[in-house]
Amino acid sequence: MDIIYFDKSRYESVLGKREIESLFPLGGGFAHIIVNLSFNEGPGLVFKFNPPNESKFTFHGLDLNTEFKFLSRCANAGYINVPRPIMLDESCSIFPTPFIVLEKIEGDNLDKRIAEERSTEGKKRLISRGIDELIRLHEIDPGEVNFIPRYRNFAEYRMDRLKKLTKDIKVNRLILESVEELQRRFPIEEESRVIHNDFSFYQMIYSKGAIYCLDFDSVCMGDPTWDILWMFKGREEWFGFNDETEFIVNSYEEKSKRTLKNLGFYGLYSCVKAYLITMTVKQAAAEDHPLRSILKYEKMIEEDLKKKISSS
Repeated sequence: MDIIYFDKSRYESVLGKREIESLFPLGGGFAHIIVNLSFNEGPGLVFKFNPPNESKFTFHGLDLNTEFKFLSRCANAGYINVPRPIMLDESCSIFPTPFIVLEKIEGDNLDKRIAEERSTEGKKRLISRGIDELIRLHEIDPGEVNFIPRYRNFAEYRMDRLKKLTKDIKVNRLILESVEELQRRFPIEEESRVIHNDFSFYQMIYSKGAIYCLDFDSVCMGDPTWDILWMFKGREEWFGFNDETEFIVNSYEEKSKRTLKNLGFYGLYSCVKAYLITMTVKQAAAEDHPLRSILKYEKMIEEDLKKKISSS
């Protein structure tokens, strides 16, 4: 990360008289630069920066302006629990890239809480809490957030994103077979709702009994099935109990009283995307790549992808 993002004087020029105790990068934020600030008095803040334009690590559209407006609307109307947005700066006069400032929510990422919970029933209770908050997101009236992106066909948009991921890698037989199978499973009908578009339980914070949703730079109108299945990144389980996917899908459908469509398409798509990202990271051969940790799942994702294609 560029040293300029650790220049305390730049933050002080934004914050005025508040005395900064410490600042450090936050985990996650593979595309963004995220810096946590703590103070001698009062709650902490989070600065979230767009990456430099030349960043080769960006995998999806990043829009801090839309995120700021969406968080403001949610915080004011109480649609879902989100960090309170404090300011948006697009001038690039203080830092080289636009940024937003958010309140710091103290707590644990929900996926960490789920993984550390020893009992299966305890894991399921926490997952159910996360699903409740995701359903609240999906039930936001689109007319109240009419500034978020809309696509004529969300599945076509997702296929275009895959094509962009294949531009800079050597395309192998498995990728070609995967794309062919996706075309065979292409949705005939889609539901369109407000979705996160990059969802996982890592994007939620468990704080004082409440759950907060994070990172809405990709928020848009789309198929809610994508939010459910992308959290698995092509794997069948994350939290150590059998039938996780089935449990989450069934819980969502029972709680929302809606049937998720296109499970076959988005289930395969999530696995293909995860595989393409591992190939991109591997072929980039960059030790500083922010997604390098995904390589430990490379073989597992590849095997799951082969399994999904062969079961069609």
